[in-house]
Amino acid sequence: PPPPSPSPSPSPSPSPSPSPSPSPSPTPIGPITGQLLLNAGFSSGKAPWEFEVSSSNGAAATWSVNDGIANVQISRPGTKGWHITLQQGVSLTAGSTYEFSVRMKSSGIRGAIMQGKPGSGTSLGEWQQVSLGTSWSTHSLTFRAPSSRTYEIVLRLGGDRKSVQVDWARVVGEGGDSSPVPPPPSPSPSPSPSPSPSPSPSPSPSPTPIGPITGQLLLNAGFSSGKAPWELRESSGAAATWSVNDGIADVQMSEPGIRMWHIIFRQGVSLTAGSTYELSVRMKASGTKRVGYHVNRLSPYENVENTWRDLTLGTSFSTDSLTFQAPADGAYEVVLRLGGSSESVQVDSVSLVGEAGDTPAPTPSPSPSPSPSPSPS
Repeated sequence: PPPPSPSPSPSPSPSPSPSPSPSPSPTPIGPITGQLLLNAGFSSGKAPWEFEVSSSNGAAATWSVNDGIANVQISRPGTKGWHITLQQGVSLTAGSTYEFSVRMKSSGIRGAIMQGKPGSGTSLGEWQQVSLGTSWSTHSLTFRAPSSRTYEIVLRLGGDRKSVQVDWARVVGEGGDSSPVPPPPSPSPSPSPSPSPSPSPSPSPSPTPIGPITGQLLLNAGFSSGKAPWELRESSGAAATWSVNDGIADVQMSEPGIRMWHIIFRQGVSLTAGSTYELSVRMKASGTKRVGYHVNRLSPYENVENTWRDLTLGTSFSTDSLTFQAPADGAYEVVLRLGGSSESVQVDSVSLVGEAGDTPAPTPSPSPSPSPSPSPS
């Protein structure tokens, strides 16, 4: 489809707060095609965008388009991101890499999820959790289409009552010339145009501060006792092996599959309703590699909101963390998603701590890597 018509914003105000580009930074792709979404800047109203609200889960919301801005007003947010979604179908080509970018803000600090997934079936595709504030910020997600078919480009906006404004979205892929990004939005219709209400776009959802924290909740968090109780699981034809040497878990991919979740590394843990937890991982790879981690509740089986994180590893150890709240008492699992590419992964430690108590987080064992390259790629 042709590039979107320019946003009808009357004044391309030069600085609607060019917030810092959010992390995790997308994997670079080659020369890119023109815009694949229709009405990407909402200059033609709503169509063909679809707005879905799961009323059966207690959600209620409306949306409108004014001056090229989609405005989602939420009266009952539901409990999950997918209870309120804004989405559009697009045809993608097997094996091609695509970048999905969106420019959004909110009436207050809140999270949202951007997702590219097959248009039918149960596959969740690729997710990315993003943090929104009251100033415009741009977020990107890079993914590969495993087959030629129609996919859904989805913004998951439920789980929080704060309204969301979307300026534009775009999907571009490998090959061809780059399409122009839609122009910046007209000045925010919000009554307070304070130039920098952005303590928010600290782009990656930086962990919410928690109080004094407990001791380590995971067993053998630093792999000092070998493998147990950690498990490696493969699916969809993927295959991998793992070993522990000098306190480092080394995962070798013989057949990585096409999705990160086709090879996972996991451990179960019991959590308490309403408590806040911090999950930290320290990893590296044999080359630049995209991986992810998250927390699942086991009954009912579902992802815990605000825990889906993707990141790019280099050949030096790096640490990443997120903070979340357990929705109920019960059994959960901590999951590292390591499939989708052939690079091996080395895991130094995985830490889960929560509110109350003292903090003996595990000391990472020294890297056995012969070349302690100081700069994480």
